[in-house]
Order: sequence, then structure tokens, then C-alpha cells
Amino acid sequence: VGGRGRRRRGPARAVSGPAPVPGWVRVLGPWRASGPAAQRLGLLFVLILVWDLVLLVDGHIPPGWSGAVVWGTVVLYPVLALACALALGQPPPARLLRWRPERLLVAAPAVAVLTVLVVAAQVPRLVRPGVPLSDDVTASTICAARDVLAGRDPYRTGEIACLDRLRAGVGLATPLQRGLLRGRLRYPGPRALRMAARLARRGVRPTAFPTFGYPPLSFVWMLPVARAGHAAWVAWTLAAAAVWLVACGLAAGALWPAVLMLLMLQFGGGSVLGAATQGDGEFFAYALAILSLLWIDRGRWSAVLLAGAVATNPLTWVVVPGYAVLLARLPRRRERVLWFVGALAVAVGPWLLIYRDAGPEILALLRQPAYAYGIGLVAELGAAPAAVLRTVLLAAEGCGVALLALVCARWRRWVAAAPAVAVALFWVSWRSDANYLAQLFPLAVATAVGLHRLRAPSVSAVRSITPPVGA
Repeated sequence: VGGRGRRRRGPARAVSGPAPVPGWVRVLGPWRASGPAAQRLGLLFVLILVWDLVLLVDGHIPPGWSGAVVWGTVVLYPVLALACALALGQPPPARLLRWRPERLLVAAPAVAVLTVLVVAAQVPRLVRPGVPLSDDVTASTICAARDVLAGRDPYRTGEIACLDRLRAGVGLATPLQRGLLRGRLRYPGPRALRMAARLARRGVRPTAFPTFGYPPLSFVWMLPVARAGHAAWVAWTLAAAAVWLVACGLAAGALWPAVLMLLMLQFGGGSVLGAATQGDGEFFAYALAILSLLWIDRGRWSAVLLAGAVATNPLTWVVVPGYAVLLARLPRRRERVLWFVGALAVAVGPWLLIYRDAGPEILALLRQPAYAYGIGLVAELGAAPAAVLRTVLLAAEGCGVALLALVCARWRRWVAAAPAVAVALFWVSWRSDANYLAQLFPLAVATAVGLHRLRAPSVSAVRSITPPVGA
């Protein structure tokens, strides 16, 4: 047209990022990923395997090796947290990328499908009648949901009354250092727990066990199945986990085989999916926090999802300071803050007005004198006097928060690691349970995908948080 011939097109330019996926059906076909996101996921794959090995060894300690294994676990976790921070750095250290960790993801589709089949084979065992409760959190949220359906105030129900109602053993209870158990340095044994429970049933005050003190959404998620049995609770949370995995796969785009593989590798104890297998409402808190980082490029959705996590379980509150550090580098910060505050007010506000004890009990949950427990630093300092131990751990936790904020605020390359690495502060907390510490790895996977989404050409936040491509 116009006397000009058709211009010849030159060779196609190489595109940074993951290679195209052959399709959702051909999951066992050839699949390769490249670019910064795949490199980060390859590094995280190694760290998750090491963590799973640590949990396996910690649960099967050979005789005579207990002290060495405990110290090894205590020392190794901060090393893994530091490695996660390096993997999420902008850019990751060149020495870590020299051996091309993305090559480890070649088998991701096959491993993901195999893991799904293994999990599917376990579902009948998980939902069969007669499976006992695994922790007091599940019992507390179910009792709270039943109280709401019956028109009672859930924040006035004691833990022993709840366990009796569900015909669960006193061994699931969380004892406190008050009442009959005041002054004990060691975690009380079964006999002491039974004696304290007997006094609690008689109404003797102060009781050695807490009342319900979790945020309101913790029982809202379980309302549809609260009056059913344990099998229905597990089926409900597993169905929600399946929806969550699909959402994670959609958010990951072409990286979905690797992302699903990494998330499914932690299906057992000490994982976000481990809570789903127990019918535990904590799953919803972890899942929402992970989705908020996966969709970090969607400002409103990310803020609303994080607010939902905060309104579900206080274990996710540790993510908020790191998210705020990351937020300082993102555009439209004020809009995100407003959506977060608004969503939190909508989720929590009505329940605080209906149940006047909700606010004080939620705050009391954070201050209650629970026994030191976990595989973190407290595992080696547990023999120290309680007052000294609390002071040491509180000082260490404060220093950790200050150090994290300083490093992430001073050096731009570490900003993206802040939300996930903040979970490592549980390592120096009074209760550093393996379930808490394990959330570092799915949050790190979500952050890696969120960074990949932020680097998309349509997102204006690329220059504000990440260096130019190729830097």
C-alpha cells in the first residue's frame, strides 16, 4: 500500500522470564522455566527439602543424639531464613545462581501430579470417623462457632469446657502458669493437667487454662460445618485447600507447576496445608497471607486478603510489619492502607460490638503466661528461670524486629524479603512451634511469584522495588 513493500521482520527478541507452558492438560510434558523467578524458586526448592529433612530428623531422634540434633535444629533455622532472604534479594547473589538452580524445577509437573495423587490417597484416612483431634486450636474454633450458632458469647467459654463438650482429652489443652500450675518451670505432665482441669470444672479461679481469644474470622470460616463431626471439618478445609491451590496456580501463570510442587511438598505437619488436613481454621489465615503476597501487584486485593488473614489468626500479625516495609516501596500506598483498614474494620468491627469480651480476650491471648515451647532458641534456654528467659527472648525479638526494619529500609535489595523473613522472628519467641516457623517457606514462594508479577511491563511498580532487568 502506498508503493511500499512489506517490511521484513527481524528475528524475535529473547524474552526474559519463564518459558511457555505446553498446556494445563499436558502437565507431564516438557516444561522448563528460566529467568529470575525460576532461579528463586529453584533456590527455595532446596531450602524446603532441607527443612523437611530437619522435621523428619527432629521427629526420629536416635538415642544419645538428642542434644546434638536439637542444637542442629536451633542453629540451622536462622541459616535457612538467611538463605531465603538471599534468594528473594534484588537481585539474588550471583554465586547462588552460578549452578543454575532453575534446572531443579524440570521435574516440577511430574512431582506436583505425584504429590496430588499421594494426598488424594490419604483423604479417606483423614476424613474417616473416629479420627481424634490433633490440637486445641481446632477444638476452640469449633466450640466458638457452635456458641455463635447457639446465641452464646464464644469469648466466655473456657478451654476445658470446650474439650469436654467435644469429648477430647485434657492433653490437648494449653496450660498456663497460673492457678494450680503457678510457679512450675517445666511443662506440666498428665497428672498435673488432670488436677488443674478438675479445679477448672469446679469453677475455681484463677483457672490454669485460657478462654477463647482468637479473632472473629477464626470461627466464621468454620460456621458451615461447626455442628457436624470431625470428618466434615477436614473435608471442608481440604476443599478450601483445593480452591486455594488452584488460585495459587492461576496467580503463578507459567510458573504454576513449580509453585504447586513447592506448596504441596509441605503437605504434612508444619505447613499451611497441614492445618487443612486437621480441619483446623488456621489454614484460612495462612492461605490468605500467602495470597496477599502472590497478588502483591493487585493493590486492593492484596490489602483485603492480608486484612482477612489478620482477622483470622494472630500468627499472621508478624507478616504485617514486613508488609509495611514492602509497602513503602510500592505505588498507591495510601490506597492499600485504606483498603486494609477498611476490610479489617468490616471483618472485625461487628463482632467486637456484639461480644464485648472479644477485644480484651484477643489481647489477653498475647499476654497470657503460657509455657515456653518450640524448636527455636527456647529449646536450649528452656531450663532457665522463666523471668530471665522471657527477658532474654523479648530483647532478642525486639532486636530482630529493629534489625529487619533497618536492613530492609536501608538497602533496597532486601525490601521484598521482609514479609516472609519476618516469620523467622518466631525463632526467638516464647513459643516457636515448628508450624509457625514453617510458614517462612510458602510465604517465600509467594513472594518470589509476587516479584515476578511486579516485573510485568503493565505494572508501574517495577522501578520502585526492583532494579532494571539484567541488573
